[in-house]
Amino acid sequence: MFKRSIYSFFEVFFLYVVLGYLTLASIDSEPSMASIWYSNIVCGFILGTCKKEMRAQILIAIIIGSLTVDYGFSFYSFNESVSILVGDIAEVTSVAYIVKNLNRNLHTKKLEYQILVFLVLLLIPSLIGAFFAGLAALTLISEQNILKLTCTWFVGSVLGGVITYPSLLLIKQQKTAYTFSKKQGIEIAVYGLISVLVQSCSFYFIQFPFVFVLSFLILIAIFSSYKIVAPIIFINGVSMVFFIAKVGVTAELNIESVTQVILTLSLTLLPPALISVGKYKIQYEAIKLRRIKDEMESIYTNTPSAMLSYKKNGDIITVSDKWLSLTGFERTEVIGEKINSFINYEESWSESEISTISSKFEKNIYVETFTQDFYSSSSKATYSLLVCKDITNEVRLAESLKKEKDFLKSVLESITDGVICIDNKSRITLINKSAKKSLVLNNEKAEKINLKDTIKFTNYYTGESVDYLQENENWHQPLSASVQGIVDNIYQVKTVVLPLSGLGSKLLIVRDITESFLSEEISKFKSRHDALTGLPNEVKLEEDICNEKYSSLAMLKISNIDNITYQYGKKFSEKVLNILSKKLVLSGNENHTLYLLKTGEFAIRYQKSTKLNVIHLRSFLEELEAPLFVDSIKIKLIINIGFYDSINNEAHGVDVLSKVKLALNESEFSVKKGIVEYSIKLEHKFNKFEFINKQIDIALEEAKFFLLFQPIVCAHSSRILSIEALCRCNTTRGKIMSPNEFIPVAEKSGKIVDIGKFVIEETIKQISIWKSKSYENFTVSLNVSPLQLIERDFLTFTKETLENYDVEANRLIFEITESAFIENVDQTINTLDNLNKIGVKLALDDFGTGFSNLSYLNKLPIKYLKIDKSFVDDLPENSALAELIISIGKVLELEIISEGVETKAQVESLRDWGTNRFQGYYFSKPIDAIELERKLESNIAC
Repeated sequence: MFKRSIYSFFEVFFLYVVLGYLTLASIDSEPSMASIWYSNIVCGFILGTCKKEMRAQILIAIIIGSLTVDYGFSFYSFNESVSILVGDIAEVTSVAYIVKNLNRNLHTKKLEYQILVFLVLLLIPSLIGAFFAGLAALTLISEQNILKLTCTWFVGSVLGGVITYPSLLLIKQQKTAYTFSKKQGIEIAVYGLISVLVQSCSFYFIQFPFVFVLSFLILIAIFSSYKIVAPIIFINGVSMVFFIAKVGVTAELNIESVTQVILTLSLTLLPPALISVGKYKIQYEAIKLRRIKDEMESIYTNTPSAMLSYKKNGDIITVSDKWLSLTGFERTEVIGEKINSFINYEESWSESEISTISSKFEKNIYVETFTQDFYSSSSKATYSLLVCKDITNEVRLAESLKKEKDFLKSVLESITDGVICIDNKSRITLINKSAKKSLVLNNEKAEKINLKDTIKFTNYYTGESVDYLQENENWHQPLSASVQGIVDNIYQVKTVVLPLSGLGSKLLIVRDITESFLSEEISKFKSRHDALTGLPNEVKLEEDICNEKYSSLAMLKISNIDNITYQYGKKFSEKVLNILSKKLVLSGNENHTLYLLKTGEFAIRYQKSTKLNVIHLRSFLEELEAPLFVDSIKIKLIINIGFYDSINNEAHGVDVLSKVKLALNESEFSVKKGIVEYSIKLEHKFNKFEFINKQIDIALEEAKFFLLFQPIVCAHSSRILSIEALCRCNTTRGKIMSPNEFIPVAEKSGKIVDIGKFVIEETIKQISIWKSKSYENFTVSLNVSPLQLIERDFLTFTKETLENYDVEANRLIFEITESAFIENVDQTINTLDNLNKIGVKLALDDFGTGFSNLSYLNKLPIKYLKIDKSFVDDLPENSALAELIISIGKVLELEIISEGVETKAQVESLRDWGTNRFQGYYFSKPIDAIELERKLESNIAC
């Protein structure tokens, strides 16, 4: 049970009651001995080893168990039982605390730690329990003899611990659950029965029963294991309490008080426990020493190094198998002999020496020796251990290398790199053929010249002289050599110290890299220049602006290059770029450098920052916006320019590039065309963009988007015919962000796709809810971004969502804007046709404010035409455009929906011109679903 960390309430309660009842059952003739208590230490052990979440449950079980035993089974009054309960709780919790904090000592094999835990676990909780029980008794029952009660409790709890602790310790130290073998179980049963009989006879027929019982238990402790002794002590402790209670008040025993009996019991039970633990400790230490000896013998026998030990006088004590196999001697030939007979022995050996040892083989063996002295208690070395590492092969290899020096010289001649050895005065001592050929040195005089005076190397890029004779294990590269007869050759040089006698002090390796270097330079040029135009690219631009402290930079972008490519093909757009590149180069001057960053995007870097740069850019823009004729085709380019001037700003390096891109971005998306010069306001605008973009990310992640609904009513009856779902966003600041703020950012960042999916699913889900409430006589419209229409899974997602919520497709209206047809026209129209086929209705939103290509109106499967609020605001004064759009819609047989209607005059004018439906604050502002349902009850918007 104690090997578990989870206990049930009933297990602990049952255990506490059984152990408590065991005490009461054994002392019914002597109530004053009820202080001998087992339950507290046992259940305290459980409380200290259980999981944290089980502690409260176990503590409640102990409290109920204490009251059950003391008040239910015993002779105590309720107040007395409560006093005892206070002591029980104090003792149990202190036992648990000690067990938890001395857990490591409970598992240790060291006798002194076990005795420490034993004393702490018995004395401290017993004292705490006695103190609190006495204090409670003084408070509740006005107990006068508190000292007697406290002493009786303390001694009784100690005895309860003495009886149960050996078994608890044994259980705690088991690696698995505490179990007995069949043989051990029989042995415990037999010893237990015999011990009970011995006690019975002793207490009834012998004058000094405790001495007889003690002798019997000591015999068991001597001849049995601790695993047997622990439960026998528990059995004897319980039975002795029983017999003392039965016969302890007789005259033969002459016992004056319960305290004397308890002390006698402790002196009877502790010696067998200590003998058993001591015997276990001795056995454990003996096993430990035997294991260490076996391990040492194994190391000594199996070590790959040769080892021997010898006395201070040089007599060999032991020798390893490795030594014998290395030297060829037998063990009997070595043991007892002087160490000088086998190795050059010196008393002053250092930690590591090179020596030779004698061998039965033909030659001596070279070894590297390590010694370690071992000392007695008198601090005098008693013997030394000598470890020898065989280095014979290394020594002989060194001798072999020395003999092969001449061979090395011949090998150098076969090396393709030039190799030159020089002495301390820079005179050549050895040079191979490759070096002579590469550096055009005279074959006869090469080994006599001073290298420092003969050959000069300079940095290929800067022309600065290089001290190549300084030690440098890395390559100097690239270098040019100033030697007569060498033209345009490029070298790498490496210099290493090589202190080999006869060769010189330094070794130079010279490598001719002319061919590979030029190839690499060509590759580097290609990586920094555009293949089509030959202009430097963005990599080169970054290098150039990082090398200059101040740079003014302009970035030009042809915004409609993708449309040109789509319409006329890639080769045609390449011709456009070539012609444009030439025009830009011819229009330039020595103050600026032109770069082609990517298709349709150029950069102009100005070496000097002047006000003329902006004038130059404007002339560039005028020239580039003029019609361009390519293969007799007239092309109109849309040019956006971002400009950063270092006169008014202090950025440099890559910061310049990021700031000019910010200006270009503003030109492209806000101004739409022309020149935008960088200013700090753009930073603020960008920061606002980033803030909104982050709010969108948070809203998507934390579900902060929600829908409002605005009714669309019949122009004649004001009945609700349709509803537009409008997306709103809660910010982290607790405010609602306007769609005019987050929709453009979402469009630009691409997150509009995820927002659009949310709106579609939430709208269809709400239609399903209304359908379940029988609100069905209307459609629901929502805005769809052009980016959604070109998503591959857009149609599939819409169909699956409709099916998942069991909503008919004709309940849904997708509102699209004219900007959807500026790019990806064919794909967009194809998606709209497929939506129309599955039943989704389509409306053209904000008609007249954007692209307004009437040719597409006949091609599109749209049913509704929405007039933008900007045309409605000026009604009825400025009515021409509104009337024209309504007329176009009528001709195309489309239903006309007017947005932003706010006054009665606007309603009457638009109705007279033919508007079919109205949407605006005049009828209803955007509201939530609950408020909308109230309007649907009457089906009247206002």
